[in-house]
Amino acid sequence: MHSSFSMIFGFAAALLCTGISPAGAQGPYPAYDDAFSARIASPADNRTLAQFVTVAVNAGQYDQAISSVEQYLIKYPRDARARLAASRLYYHV
Repeated sequence: MHSSFSMIFGFAAALLCTGISPAGAQGPYPAYDDAFSARIASPADNRTLAQFVTVAVNAGQYDQAISSVEQYLIKYPRDARARLAASRLYYHV
């Protein structure tokens, strides 16, 4: 589960580096609401947390993505990919 979370963070970071504009800029983003509800329903699940980060980045909710990455880094402070994802998210804020 730890490696899948890092892979999803890598995907989110790749989206940020390519300059894809957030889909939420056009209007409501229903996938974000679903991912947020899943995150609230199971806050200890790393897979749900990683999915939320990816959806939040796509929706342009960088502050929510940063919060989730920081929550993960509290548990796993040595995860280099998560730290890199956090730094890329901070860059976009």
